[in-house]
Amino acid sequence: MKKTIYKLTKKNDDVYYTNNRHELVDVINKDNTEDDTFKPYNINTINGLLYNNNKQRRGVKALERFNGQEYFKEYLDDYTNQLTEQKTYTHQTIRKFKQHFLSFLNEIEITSRNNGDDDAVIRQRIHSVGLLKI
Repeated sequence: MKKTIYKLTKKNDDVYYTNNRHELVDVINKDNTEDDTFKPYNINTINGLLYNNNKQRRGVKALERFNGQEYFKEYLDDYTNQLTEQKTYTHQTIRKFKQHFLSFLNEIEITSRNNGDDDAVIRQRIHSVGLLKI
C-alpha cells in the first residue's frame, strides 16, 4: 500500500498537510468561499494539479505530493534495523510491520505539521511514541 502526503500552501502562506485528496478539495473550497469569482475545486482539479502538472493554481500558492516511503525513509530504515536485530522475520512480515509503522508516522506527521510543530518536536514525538532509538 502506497502512502502519499500532500502539502498545500495557501494564498496567505499557511501550510496544510493531509493524506486525503478529498480533504484538499474541502480545504481549498472553504478558504475561497469569500471570493465570488472562485470556481470551486473538485477531485479532478486536484488530480490535474498533482498528476498532470496543470499550471493554473487558482486559490492556492502550491500543491505538492510526497511518497511516504521516501519521506519517512530514515525512520523506516531505523525501524527495520531494530526489527531485524530483535528477531528474524520473513520479508512479508517486515513489509507488513513497515506498512503499519508508515501509517503511524503519517498520522503523527500530519497532525503535528497542521498544529505548527517544528521538525525537532516531530522527530522527538516519533522517537518517543514510535519506540525508536535516539
